[in-house]
Amino acid sequence: MADQRPRILAIDDTPANLLILGTALSEEFDLQIATSGPEGLALATQSPPDLILLDVMMPGMDGFETCERLKTMPTLREIPVVFVTALNEIDAESRGLRCGAADYILKPINVAITQQRIHNLLERDQLRREVAHQRDQLAARLQSLQRHDTWMIQRNQMIERLLACANREEAHQIIAQGAAELFAGHAGLLATPDKADSTQLKVVATWGDVQTVPERFAAEDCWAIRLNSVHEVSNHASSTQCQHFVQAPPSAYLGVSLMVRGETLGLLHISLANAIDAEQRRELRSLTLAVSESIKLALSNLQLQEELREAAIRDQLTGLFNRRYLDETLPRELHRCQREAKLLVAAMLDVDHFKRFNDHYGHDAGDEVLRGVGALLNRNLRADDLACRYGGEELTLILPNATAEEARGRLERIRCDIMALRVLYQDGELPPVTISIGIAASRVGELDAAALLARADAALYRAKASGRNRVVVAAEQQRASGRA
Repeated sequence: MADQRPRILAIDDTPANLLILGTALSEEFDLQIATSGPEGLALATQSPPDLILLDVMMPGMDGFETCERLKTMPTLREIPVVFVTALNEIDAESRGLRCGAADYILKPINVAITQQRIHNLLERDQLRREVAHQRDQLAARLQSLQRHDTWMIQRNQMIERLLACANREEAHQIIAQGAAELFAGHAGLLATPDKADSTQLKVVATWGDVQTVPERFAAEDCWAIRLNSVHEVSNHASSTQCQHFVQAPPSAYLGVSLMVRGETLGLLHISLANAIDAEQRRELRSLTLAVSESIKLALSNLQLQEELREAAIRDQLTGLFNRRYLDETLPRELHRCQREAKLLVAAMLDVDHFKRFNDHYGHDAGDEVLRGVGALLNRNLRADDLACRYGGEELTLILPNATAEEARGRLERIRCDIMALRVLYQDGELPPVTISIGIAASRVGELDAAALLARADAALYRAKASGRNRVVVAAEQQRASGRA
């Protein structure tokens, strides 16, 4: 009110009274007049004034009824009402105050006193508004603190669970559950690089309805990933929108790049509900950033743990499992096959004349051959198969749920594929290599991994002794199958 004159609505059915009020008040106040209760209610509803001067005795709807109606209207009930009347009766004044009037002034008015009373009421009402505003601010602040308290508890719970995860797949489930609580009312998703193609992101966790985002999309279609930052779209018409939606998103959204040491670990996407104000949007942005940091830390740690586990069980040259992993896994596989009454085949593979190859072309060339053979074996594995580097140029395949004859057929195809393998080295192509293979199938109830591998190794020795570049089945299984 300091920047503009207070607005006063005067309701009186007598023009002479309105003229007196206008003369007395128009220098300090913007005065609006109405000559009946219904007209006054209509004007007040259309444009609420700062104060209402109201006559008591009016035809139809008198001042008391007009005041009572004003006090039932949510947008008008707090406006100070002052009765200005010639009705000098205690009962009338008492009734007016019971109706909710702030004051009761008798006619003829004393201009100076009336002006001062109006000033006092306006100042009191201004103070009431300020107190109400402060109360609302405190209530909003309290709600905000309570939300932050809840978010902190939920976020800490999610972090504790993430720290207990054994792998990233478990973490994805925990993130979906935690985000559904943290971002209640706001849908979202987590996408991580596709293992088959790191230029693509794959959705691994969702909460709420996010049907506008496909299961896989190009990382470069997301501006958050491109910029390695937060990308917020609040206005679809004026903002730079990401291209990875199958249709325009129905609401504003936040995208946060999850990048650690230059490596993209994923994208956190939050679809913002439409019914939120600017302050709630700021809070959600802050929450999203805090949650994204927790997710980055968890995924980065799990990835490091998985890489360390892989390094401990993988042969760095061929990409196959190492001898240690074979020694740990084969006994378990034999026990599993015994429980399920199934057989298991072990195959020993050896690159023919590999020492001579190394002596002629060099160890780096030999490494390229082993790398190529390892990649070929990995491409030909079934889900349950196991390929290991046993030592040097000797490799081992474990084929669960297979007979010796089934394994022979598969390994013959692998042998032929290795003969056709092209290995590029420096500026040229290395000559083709061949491989000898020995096969042994587990006996019913056999749990001795060393004995099984020894029979496969004996079959490999026979393959080499009989000319190399061939597949030989262990002697007793060869006789059982009727082969010479």
